[in-house]
Amino acid sequence: MRFVVVMLAVCACDAASPDPGLGAALQIPGAQFRPGPFPKPSGGPAALSAVTTHQTVVIGREHERLHGILGSRATAAIVGIDGADGTWIVPAGPPDIDTPGSPTVSFGFGIARDSAPGPFTIAIAAVDLEGDVGAPVMVDLMALPELAPDGDLVFALTWDSTADLDLHVVDPLGHEAWSGDPNTWQPPPPGQPADPDAWRTGGILDHDGNR
Repeated sequence: MRFVVVMLAVCACDAASPDPGLGAALQIPGAQFRPGPFPKPSGGPAALSAVTTHQTVVIGREHERLHGILGSRATAAIVGIDGADGTWIVPAGPPDIDTPGSPTVSFGFGIARDSAPGPFTIAIAAVDLEGDVGAPVMVDLMALPELAPDGDLVFALTWDSTADLDLHVVDPLGHEAWSGDPNTWQPPPPGQPADPDAWRTGGILDHDGNR
């Protein structure tokens, strides 16, 4: 399956909706969801560049980041999936030190858990205050399946809302693993040597997917 994600900057958020966008293939925590298709290019400012932290995205996790540089007249960004309804509003931020005068966008994103593995493309465009949309710049990525953690005993907590729930697991010795302390292994007192691999003997939180 191939996703094409198109990012556009808009002059206002009057098309925003209270819909949280939980069913969208692209997820951007903290952004405003907009039902419907993304605007088409209409002669707006150019998008100059876009980079992501990695070239691969693990399906179901929202830990990847994208940073884009937009034309000088850009005021916001809209992100959507080509051929599917639903876009996201991302306001433009201040310029980087090495690109003065060019607004930026920087945000975390992820691919929904029910998405199929395979290549997808993120495209970034800009929109000015008058609502004119520029041509997009593309970033090709690969969606990878989420592999189940390997262990003698594995716990998981999954839900489909914006609530932030924490899974706490206590081992037989009374040590607890959770997002604030992801390993039940207890280091030795100060001054005593520790095996550099001893941390592997504890119960480990694989990841916190909705922080």
